[in-house]
Amino acid sequence: MTKNELNNFYTNNFEEIELYAIKTIKHFKRDVDLSMVISESYIHLDKIINELTDDKKAMSCVKNWIKMNLYWGNSPMLLKNKDISSDVEMSDNRTYEYTIMNFDVSYKKWEDEFYYNLPRVKKNMWYIWWILGIKKGKPMSEHLKISISGAYLVINECKDIELEFREFIKQKISEFSIT
Repeated sequence: MTKNELNNFYTNNFEEIELYAIKTIKHFKRDVDLSMVISESYIHLDKIINELTDDKKAMSCVKNWIKMNLYWGNSPMLLKNKDISSDVEMSDNRTYEYTIMNFDVSYKKWEDEFYYNLPRVKKNMWYIWWILGIKKGKPMSEHLKISISGAYLVINECKDIELEFREFIKQKISEFSIT
């Protein structure tokens, strides 16, 4: 992969990378700047550019890097974030916290809006998939008391619902304004 291809990759997949970073930051409950996470992932990919063969490999590396650096409490990125955040003035910090809180509240509203607008059967599937976190065949079959092959059909339907959710969130993020 060349430098131009890497730039095009980030341009074309920015929304997916951003959504993944937001979800991972929330999952690990990290107080880190979203733009820093994305920028640092770009720098990492730039360092290993010769190992990247295609967009699929690049996306895999980006997601793995984001997940691992947010998981490790003493990752270089989190340590760098601590240094930067300690230099931020209080007024800037309050504005930043307000923006993040505003986004968190909006994201939760969007989750609820998506959930309540689903038909009843899809709502039940979404609850099992998203809220309970059952995403494997055997646990799904045990929870629903159905065969494993039936559970895989339910899982495929849940994945389709998750794709709908991602599109819904992408649309809401594009409408979201930080003011």
